Amino acid sequence: LGASNFISRIFSSMDSCPSDSTPSYSSVELAFDLLWCCKDVSEGQMVSMVHFILSAGTSGEFARVLVQYKKKLDLSDTILASCKKCMSLQKAEKLSPSEQSIQKTLASKLTLEVVSMLMKEIINYSDLNGALLRRGMAESFSRKELLVLARVLLKFVSQFGASSKATRRLLHIMSAVCDSLRAFSPLTGEETVTIEVLQKKLKEELSFTQILAPLQATLRGLSEVVKADKMAKVSESHNIGSSSMTVAEYQIERLVL
Repeated sequence: LGASNFISRIFSSMDSCPSDSTPSYSSVELAFDLLWCCKDVSEGQMVSMVHFILSAGTSGEFARVLVQYKKKLDLSDTILASCKKCMSLQKAEKLSPSEQSIQKTLASKLTLEVVSMLMKEIINYSDLNGALLRRGMAESFSRKELLVLARVLLKFVSQFGASSKATRRLLHIMSAVCDSLRAFSPLTGEETVTIEVLQKKLKEELSFTQILAPLQATLRGLSEVVKADKMAKVSESHNIGSSSMTVAEYQIERLVL
């Protein structure tokens, strides 16, 4: 995972500026831009991105990037309002106890939103190698980060088509998270429940996919038959129309049908 460590070092160097200044280009922006612009981001690098954002990202950075990429990420008005509220609180010289509580809530909300958006890009990026995912997670993620990631992934269940590539990738990631959590011992109550929920969702999704799989070939066959039939009708209609013989409209209809 040398390349993944390289990505981590880049992220760290980008976020090493003084806390009272705003970087012109942040690690969160880099993560999204890599997935949008590069065709060969590895599983290890993806894990490094998510890990760094979970462990070192700030709510102010999340808010700024979400507002900047609002159109590309198709953000809701609710999330945009949360971003603006977060940025306004950051500018305040002193916060009241209630404002501090609001800021903490917004930080959690924006963290989940950024990780959700990033995971959606990863799911739609390319096919994933489960072994490399597990290795990357084992080397990078803490227990707490895995729990956050599990929470995000469960939101995506049933959002994609049952037999789509995105669903298969989602199941690969969920399985990797489940196995990575199991590696910790002893498990806490929350971790045990999370593993059980992940296993249940994996079983449900896999069962549904297996039910639909035999139908896919039949549906493809029907689609080809319909397509061939349409082409035959168009060809026949064209041949009749180009004939020197005048044929009444109703006769053409009968011939075609």
